[in-house]
Amino acid sequence: MPFRFVEEITWADVAIEATGGSLEELFLSACAATLEVMLDEPATLRAEERREFVLESQEATEEARIEELLHDLLQKIVFFKDAEALFLRVERLRFENGLTRLHVSGSGERIDRERHALGTDVKSVTLHRFKVERAGEAWRCLFVLDI
Repeated sequence: MPFRFVEEITWADVAIEATGGSLEELFLSACAATLEVMLDEPATLRAEERREFVLESQEATEEARIEELLHDLLQKIVFFKDAEALFLRVERLRFENGLTRLHVSGSGERIDRERHALGTDVKSVTLHRFKVERAGEAWRCLFVLDI
C-alpha cells in the first residue's frame, strides 16, 4: 500500500500522501500510514482482537462524502488507540449506498510497551489540507496527523 510522508507541508505534525488503484486501496493505504506513525513496526501487530463498525456520511456531494468517510475512518483508528489502548489494522472495507456508508473490519492488539516499538502519539486527524482526488485511473489523498 503506497504512501509517503510529506515533509514540506508541516514541521509540527505529520503530513501523508497516500495512493490506491481504487477507493478501497486508497483508504487502506491511508490507514496503514496512520498505523505506521503510531507503531514503528506494524508487522509485529498480532490479530488478537477484531473490530467491525460502520461509518456514514450525509454530505451532499460524492467528493465530500468520500473525504468525510476517510477522515472519520482515520480518526476512528486514533480513537481505538486512545480509548481502548488498541492498535487496529484495517483489513477490509466495503462502500454502500452511493458512497454514504462504509463497512470496516480490522484486527489488532492492545498496546504492549514491552513488545511494541511505539511511534509518535497521534492526537487527531486534522482537516488542514485534507483532500481526496482522482489521479488518472487511481486515487490520491493528502492528510495531516496532529501529533
